[in-house]
Amino acid sequence: MHTVTDIQTVILDSWNLNILKIEGATFKVGELTDIGNKLEITLDSPVKANTDLELKIEYTTSPKSEALSWLNKEQTIEKEHPYLFSQSEPIYARCIFPCQDTPTIKVPYTATVKVKAPMTVLMSADTTNVETTEDGYTISSHSMLMPIPSYLVSICVGNMAFRKIGERCGIYAEESFVDTCAAEFEDMEEMLKTGEKLLFEYPLKNYFVVILPPSFPYGGMENPITTFATPTIVVGDKSAANVVCHEIAHSWTGNYLTNNSWEDFWLNEGFTRYIEAKMTQKLYGETHFKHHLKEGLSNLKGVLSNKGGKGSGCVLIPEIKDHQNPDDVLGIVQYEKGFYFLYHFEVLLGEEKFLEFLRLYLKKREGGNITTKEFAPEILDFIKSNFDEAKAEEIASQIDWKEWLYSGELPPVIPDSDFKEWKDMEEIYQALKEGKIPEKTDIFEKDPLLLIAFTQKLMLEEDDFSAEDLERIDGVLKISENKNAEVLVGFYHAALKRGYSKIFDDIYKFLGHTGRMKFVLPTFTALNEVNKEKALEVFEENKNFYHAICKTQVQKILA
Repeated sequence: MHTVTDIQTVILDSWNLNILKIEGATFKVGELTDIGNKLEITLDSPVKANTDLELKIEYTTSPKSEALSWLNKEQTIEKEHPYLFSQSEPIYARCIFPCQDTPTIKVPYTATVKVKAPMTVLMSADTTNVETTEDGYTISSHSMLMPIPSYLVSICVGNMAFRKIGERCGIYAEESFVDTCAAEFEDMEEMLKTGEKLLFEYPLKNYFVVILPPSFPYGGMENPITTFATPTIVVGDKSAANVVCHEIAHSWTGNYLTNNSWEDFWLNEGFTRYIEAKMTQKLYGETHFKHHLKEGLSNLKGVLSNKGGKGSGCVLIPEIKDHQNPDDVLGIVQYEKGFYFLYHFEVLLGEEKFLEFLRLYLKKREGGNITTKEFAPEILDFIKSNFDEAKAEEIASQIDWKEWLYSGELPPVIPDSDFKEWKDMEEIYQALKEGKIPEKTDIFEKDPLLLIAFTQKLMLEEDDFSAEDLERIDGVLKISENKNAEVLVGFYHAALKRGYSKIFDDIYKFLGHTGRMKFVLPTFTALNEVNKEKALEVFEENKNFYHAICKTQVQKILA
């Protein structure tokens, strides 16, 4: 680290780390709190300002680490070797190594990792060297030259195979699964090129995706170079490919230019959601962009309805209190309302002008950080510089900053995003709601995203249906037989709330086979509301399967 003033004390974040020794210093580990332990280091001698300070810390991590998932071989697909993966966002890097665990601080890093063969080590870094020892170990070296925040430092260790996709891309997964994954994401190189056309050259050399075991708690995690992803996005019809577009988009928004604090999280996720939508629009057509708008609004309605539009978690810029875990307040709102806000700018400025702004905005900071207070005047200055005075004033008058940033309501401007197939889906939905059998349902085969939308709508309006209604709908559309968790989660939620008990066993099994919080949390929420005893039983059976982050969130639901 580099000193900016004279110092003799260094304060770092840690969380359940066993600090053994720090060369040239004494140390004190503070009491455990909800966000970890303070590590206070007193150097043997003062250090002058403008000095590069090297700290050598000997420590071990905890088996109960919030960031590390140590899986036994039975938790993998092939059940032959154990597996390790990390998840550090937002404040869990401190569970892996002592650090200044804030997105404000960005640094390059190197690492050397020793594992037993035939395990492969992947990190959010280039693998620069791999050696095999005579006693059956592999020693790999890794280097990330671009400064990144601590939450993007990642590691994954497992028996993985690799398939190259295009010039710069590739996929890692267990051997028996890797070809299926490669086929699902064969467009990866084109996705990367599309992002470059929208913005500018990809900031790094290669881009890989690792399909992790099913306990991974997110759809994807944008670790630089090596995205971690859940197997739930491998559905056989590429309908979940937008997740990879999203993680690629993070290469520019989040990884290259990072929110300065977690209150400004929407500057990571709202921007990334917007670029993801533009990428799918260019790759797959206008309908995909409209799906993003529809899905975003549906997601927001669900979250704001559950929370009553009240609380810090309902606004674009939440209040995160001292010693509060950002995970308690961050979520869908920063993704979807942020996306809608940026699309509002696109409508006001025009697509070409707004993308021009994005390129300038990203390039200006060259891998730094950004706050909302910096973003707001910057885009207003761009508007003044690129439109005549009357037009600039007209545009500015249509931006209600207070409503967008601090209201717990739906977006103040909701664009028309209807399209024919969507209206067809709504007609089928209405017919089934009225007890009729629709003549045609093949639109769901042609566009699987419509079936996801159907079940999301069903979840939002579940009080209008009986168990018998759901059984009839299931008989027509065979929803419970679908393999796509995005389709199942809305239907499962409605089934639990309305007592469609025929598929309850399927739901309990589902909760034991996926750890993705997008699906686990709403399902446990519904189960807890209708049968708390069963919810506790299912959790107890599966708690060791879930990642620590997911386990903590489920425990909060059940409490």
